Amino acid sequence: MFKTEQMPVPAVKIRNITAEVVKLTYDIIPDKVLVQGCLHKQIFYVGVDNLIYHIDDDMSFTTFLDIPGAEPGMKAEIVVNIEKLSVDIGPSGELIDQKAVLEIFVKVENDEPIGVELSQSGRLVELDHLVADGQKQIIRENQVQLNQTASKIDEVRGSVRDLEIELIMDKVIIQGSIHKQIFFISEDNTALHQAEDFPFNTFIDLPGVSPGMKAVVEAVIEHISYQLSADGNTLQQELVVEFYVRVSETIQERIAPGYDLLVKLPLIIGESDRQYLQENLVLLEQPAQKIKNIVREIRDIRYDIFENKVIVRGVVHEQIYYIGINDLEYHQVEDVAFSTFLDLAGASNGQLLKPLINIEEIIYNLRDNNLLYQEIVLDISVQLEELNQLNILVDEQGLQAVLPVVIGENTRQILISGVEEPPAEEVEIIYKTIVREEEVSACQQAIIENSLQLGCPAIKIKNIEAEAQNLVVSGLTDDLVSVSGEILKDIAYVCPDNIVYYQQETIPFTVQVKLPEPIPVEQLSPVIKIENISYKLASGGLLSQLIVLEACVGSAGPEFINVVSSITGPGITTETILVREEVLVVDDSIDTRIETFPVVTDVFDPQGLLKTIIKETIILNVVGEGQIPVEVVVFVEQF
Repeated sequence: MFKTEQMPVPAVKIRNITAEVVKLTYDIIPDKVLVQGCLHKQIFYVGVDNLIYHIDDDMSFTTFLDIPGAEPGMKAEIVVNIEKLSVDIGPSGELIDQKAVLEIFVKVENDEPIGVELSQSGRLVELDHLVADGQKQIIRENQVQLNQTASKIDEVRGSVRDLEIELIMDKVIIQGSIHKQIFFISEDNTALHQAEDFPFNTFIDLPGVSPGMKAVVEAVIEHISYQLSADGNTLQQELVVEFYVRVSETIQERIAPGYDLLVKLPLIIGESDRQYLQENLVLLEQPAQKIKNIVREIRDIRYDIFENKVIVRGVVHEQIYYIGINDLEYHQVEDVAFSTFLDLAGASNGQLLKPLINIEEIIYNLRDNNLLYQEIVLDISVQLEELNQLNILVDEQGLQAVLPVVIGENTRQILISGVEEPPAEEVEIIYKTIVREEEVSACQQAIIENSLQLGCPAIKIKNIEAEAQNLVVSGLTDDLVSVSGEILKDIAYVCPDNIVYYQQETIPFTVQVKLPEPIPVEQLSPVIKIENISYKLASGGLLSQLIVLEACVGSAGPEFINVVSSITGPGITTETILVREEVLVVDDSIDTRIETFPVVTDVFDPQGLLKTIIKETIILNVVGEGQIPVEVVVFVEQF
């Protein structure tokens, strides 16, 4: 909400609103994807002076989507569409009730080595052919001198960082560093931290590997053992690191369709190539007697796609080594720009294009001691692609490939709002409570965001432990309850002095849980499961946290099912059926009796007075038809 004192002048009319989603991030936890972002809005409005004004506004959002099979380390594709934007003007000219409906699509993929079946009648795709893969373990021992004398070692953690990969013939060379965090107790019982980095290098023999191929390395520290010296000043350590290396090259093949596996691959829908001659003259900075060598590479490739045509641009980057007339060797850099077009049937703006440019041949000669004449022959090919999901046949004896397997996808709509709407005209809603003897349980997941200023500009988080306490179930409506309580967190963090400090935080929470059918609150017992805590440590010691929890309530006693018996209000009409069921006589009593009464099956609300109408399918004793499942209205909420 923008109050009038925050605005240049009060508003009389909204001219238009533009918006975009920024700062979009995701975090994959088991079976879920957490999505965070910010909706950046630009609101243009007409002021009371009839001039147009502009205000920026940001609305943060966080949500999660269930994707069974998702695991940390997988890849996710996130697409957020802005479905609807609205802003109202208040009585004093302030901008109120800002709302946005976002549709969030998430697809999770994982690269997996798979044998695929080929077929001459299959679709032509581009894929990564698995050339070779292998594993290797290395053992590294080292000693570290502790900054202070230790009475005992609490924990040693390690991670592999700064991996660099080089492919040579039949070998993969791996270099990197092992980052260790040593947590220990000093002689005065202070928890301390010391970090250490040491480099490593190793190689793996993989026949068939050559430079230019693609390599993926996964490094895992399998084991860390350590021994503290008798004087408490030296730590002897041994680490076992396991490497898995996978090398592939991009090829084109036709793969057999089937129903074994769903993958996402680029389809080849068009190709074109041509040779292009680029002539140019280079003015050398020094008079030369001969050219010793010229090293060239293609840089800055760009393209534009038009209907049935592609324009390709780029730069031939040259490093020219030549011998001057004084017999000294000189070096000069030259960039030769080029531009050409290719005919490509079916091409249109917005498609995915993959250009490939090779230097086929260069002819050069030296003129007048300082002019270098060149003829550069370029081999230019372009490939028109379209990303698509394909069902394929798996064949363990077939072509070995690394394919992006689709783990799952999901779509969710969320509403983000700046302010609650004012109450509308009163609507009368009458419920009937049907009594059933049946166990009821329901769960609801929730995300809790909070920030905590630590006691120092911490350099890292050691660990966060959390538990739920003081749980209370409260009734909101007959079939909607809230589970409230506190998350008690113990946070261990390392300050710049390398001492481990502990800080406790209590976060209150409330989660609304929709019951499948109404049940008295006193018969419900709450359970909270903390599924995940993710955090980011900002400069200055600000700890931002996302807590994913699941709140459940359950009962084994009598079950009370609320149904809507009538709705009356301006312009509202309903359709009903007649049922005969056991119902509560009054809300605050357990007395029941058999009654015949109407139940609402549909609602017509032309004035838009109702905010929420929830229907459920319930087995009811319908007069004249007996026990049958019927979709009826079970909850109504007005604005």
